[in-house]
Amino acid sequence: MHLGRKYIGVSGYDYPGWRGPFYPRDLPRRRWLEHASSPEEELRRWAARVRGWTAEGRDVYVYFDNDRHAYAPHDALALARILTKD
Repeated sequence: MHLGRKYIGVSGYDYPGWRGPFYPRDLPRRRWLEHASSPEEELRRWAARVRGWTAEGRDVYVYFDNDRHAYAPHDALALARILTKD
C-alpha cells in the first residue's frame, strides 16, 4: 500500500456521536477514555478508517498530540507500520 500523505487528529474523546462508529454501543461512557487510549487497538481502528477514506479518494491527514510521556512520534511510526504491513 502506498501511503502518500495521511493525517488524523482528534482533540478529545468525549463525543456522543462517536458511539457506534468508534466506541462500541455497549461500552459505558466512563470507559471511553480507556478505549481511546489503547495504543495498538486504537491505531488499528484509525488505520481501518484511513484505508476507508483513502479508498473513497479522500485526502487523509493524521495528527498526533504528545501526552505527558511524549508518545506521539512512537505512535505515528506505529500507525505507519500498520498501514504498510496489514
